[in-house]
Amino acid sequence: MEDGAPTHRSQVAKEWCIRNNLEVIPHPPQSPDLNPIKRAWKQLKVLVNKRPTCPRNAHELWVAVQEEWQNIDMNFINSLIDSMPRRVEALYRAQGGPTRY
Repeated sequence: MEDGAPTHRSQVAKEWCIRNNLEVIPHPPQSPDLNPIKRAWKQLKVLVNKRPTCPRNAHELWVAVQEEWQNIDMNFINSLIDSMPRRVEALYRAQGGPTRY
């Protein structure tokens, strides 16, 4: 599924899809993304950035991400899961258009 971004419309991308027998499913540009994991990733980024010292290399970043992932409040994760019916309802009401999500 692609959103029509210029990189997806390039001749190289089109040829790759043909060579690899990949069927492209049309996807409207700027369609709503209901995936709640983006909020979790944002929270993880906030926690890593709040650390007293910034990771200086890939290994330190990996350690920091693992540690902070353990610190994410399960109530926050559950609230994301619980928000799915509201997200879907908002999309339905917007008839596929933009939502606050």
